[in-house]
Amino acid sequence: MLAKAIPQTHPAKSLPLRLQFTDLAFSCIHNERGKGMPELSASHRLRIGRFAEQNRIYLLTANTLRREPVFRDYTLGRLVVHQFKQAQAQGFADSLAFVVMPDHFHWLIQLQKGSLGQLMCQTESLSTRTINAATGRTGSLWQQSFHDHALRREENLVKLARSTDPAHTP
Repeated sequence: MLAKAIPQTHPAKSLPLRLQFTDLAFSCIHNERGKGMPELSASHRLRIGRFAEQNRIYLLTANTLRREPVFRDYTLGRLVVHQFKQAQAQGFADSLAFVVMPDHFHWLIQLQKGSLGQLMCQTESLSTRTINAATGRTGSLWQQSFHDHALRREENLVKLARSTDPAHTP
């Protein structure tokens, strides 16, 4: 279970430096800026103040590092799907639809608890560990950022779910 996040902030700024997940044996670094470090990238600046609403439906997309086609191997893609199922079993999100492509995934969820950042951090971290152990790889598997799209009231859920299925892509 993902425990409460304990934000630690830079003394001069109110940006979170690190979120520790006390029930898990890992931590997610969201914004670690020290002396001599470059300013935040545009994608990180967009995420400052990101708001995630419980019970809202989101389409999440994450890409592998350098768009490497890791998931051409079906068994490695299944390891990512296992993490989607774990997130649901632990009550963080209800999985509505997903597709794992060779170099990225799309995951349609209804957020139940925590934030999108916590959910994605847990999913990416645990899938990286599992895949690295299975293949002998080391290091990062995923690009640092991810894309999220909150379903608007007027959007059709079935149409959005079908968009995650390559067979239904125009």
